[in-house]
Amino acid sequence: MNRFLFIPHPMPLESPTSLLIRAAKKNGFLSVRHMSINVLETGATRWLNLRLQSGPLFRLLCTETPDLAEDFRKIFFDQPRQSFSRSTAILVDGNEVPKNSLATIFRPCPQCIKEGYTRSPQDLIFFENCPYHNIPYLTQCPICSARNHWYEINGFTCRCGFNFKDSVDNTTTKPLFFPLTSSFGQNNVTKCFNKHFDDHILRCSFSNCTDHPTLALPAIHSIENLIKEELNTYCKLPLSAFEAPWRRLREEKLRSEILKYVHQFKRNVVECQTANCCSTVRLNFTELRYACHTGRARVRQMIQDGIVETNTTPSSSQIYYSSPNLCAIIQGELTKKTESNVAKIGETIYLNATQTAEILRTTKTSVLKLFNMGFFEGSFISYRTYYMPKSSVENIHSNYITANEIAREYSISSKTITNFLKKLDIYPILESLTHWIPSLYFRSEIYEILTHHPIPTPRTYSYGRPVDEEWLSKKSESLSLDFRTLKDLIRNRFKWRPPYFRLSENQISLIDTWRSCHHSYAEVIGELGITYEIIGSRFQSTNYINTETWGLTNYIHSDDVARMKDHLFRYYSVKQAADALTVTSKTIYLLIEKRALKTGTPLFTRSGQKLIMILKNQKALSPCSLALISPNTPPNSVK
Repeated sequence: MNRFLFIPHPMPLESPTSLLIRAAKKNGFLSVRHMSINVLETGATRWLNLRLQSGPLFRLLCTETPDLAEDFRKIFFDQPRQSFSRSTAILVDGNEVPKNSLATIFRPCPQCIKEGYTRSPQDLIFFENCPYHNIPYLTQCPICSARNHWYEINGFTCRCGFNFKDSVDNTTTKPLFFPLTSSFGQNNVTKCFNKHFDDHILRCSFSNCTDHPTLALPAIHSIENLIKEELNTYCKLPLSAFEAPWRRLREEKLRSEILKYVHQFKRNVVECQTANCCSTVRLNFTELRYACHTGRARVRQMIQDGIVETNTTPSSSQIYYSSPNLCAIIQGELTKKTESNVAKIGETIYLNATQTAEILRTTKTSVLKLFNMGFFEGSFISYRTYYMPKSSVENIHSNYITANEIAREYSISSKTITNFLKKLDIYPILESLTHWIPSLYFRSEIYEILTHHPIPTPRTYSYGRPVDEEWLSKKSESLSLDFRTLKDLIRNRFKWRPPYFRLSENQISLIDTWRSCHHSYAEVIGELGITYEIIGSRFQSTNYINTETWGLTNYIHSDDVARMKDHLFRYYSVKQAADALTVTSKTIYLLIEKRALKTGTPLFTRSGQKLIMILKNQKALSPCSLALISPNTPPNSVK
């Protein structure tokens, strides 16, 4: 029996939102939500899944009109990786976008809606203008200013009666707006810009669908004017403080332009206009650390000693730091850092620990261990920095060689080198009494030994990771599982270890047998047309079914799936009954209390909560009987 009287033909590049709205209107339903309640066996489903190929409306449309199934598949969004997270990626016109990018508000393009439908970019929240006509989307009704949800709108008409097809074109592009009044103390400044550029990248991925030029990056004139004003206001504040809020921008071009402008700008004012003007400047921990060019420990010490004051914003939990003489504090820290970074004292040149580690081909921690052992003559510590004479480091490098340097030269691991030299009775000159002592050998002795005893090549295993991955990929396709899920199943359920491609035929048959009678949650949701919440609240919490969890995936046995299907066929929950009669849950409870609705065997959760189940096969559930079973009707008058 067909549940649709008329199914509209998909238009070119039409969005699933537009198709569902047109289908609901043609079949006499008030909205897409009203249509899903009446045509789906499970009643209304989550609006997030109605536009997906895994959703129940898509399967129903393809079942009733198989000739248009391929056209529907091009319109509805695909979700390659099934997941219950709102940020799971979906495919829109072949482009991968997060699932939480789908808009809930009906936002038509005035030009597209005049053609009788809308295109897919209007369903994505990061599009503010139609890429086909360069016109801003209508986010609210021009008459009553109402914001209509796409699954509740009646056709393309607002609740006030305004038809969006009659909307007037507004060819002016909506200007970009960034609510920035100051570079300092703004909560989530970097997050605001990064979010904008992430959306811009997603918009650019759809630029191949239009002949119009791609959307340009926003101009930075407003940012430059803001920085110019602040540079002249806080004229004694070091430039590192102005760089700090803008360093973490992910958009490289804008970040480099802003930092370049900060360095090239010449201040016209040399004295502050007001006393203690820097007291209005607030920096968070990371920005203060960068402004002072110091480490975390020094910033914590400044906070503990009360050098800077701690401030919190009422709107968030973000902590900022300020001081009336912040410019003097930052300048003092920069001066200390400059004076402590001594590279030359008299005629002696010094190297820090990082530079020494690069020369000796070892780690910085190993260099500090050698420093504490007195290995570098004439070394010293200044302002938490270790300095070694360059002549001493070069002398050590010319006489000694580390295992890591040999390993890099021969492209093998350092462990292979040390084991090989131990077999030749060659041991490091320093005994490894503690951790991080580098393996040092005499350079001349090592070169002589390696001349007569070549290093053996590492043994190649008969099985490797690529072979295992190839087998897992093929097997996961045959079992309709993804690569990671199959790997977790074999490791956790069967307790087998790699190499997996060497599994016997008996072991493989065990996997096939187990898989044939177990279904993942995603498969059950797609087969029964229910949601994850229904499985958890109605079946799992009441111990009606037994589930298995292996890795990150939950599985249900085929027998339990059949029981679930039978239970869904025979019973409504209170919420499903309320959706079927388009009433509230409170009304359903009143009807049950007056015995106007017949109930079946209830379910009980683990905590003892009672779940009322309502029989589907009863006349009282027909919409035409709603007037006869109103809550005000006496129980005896209901037949």
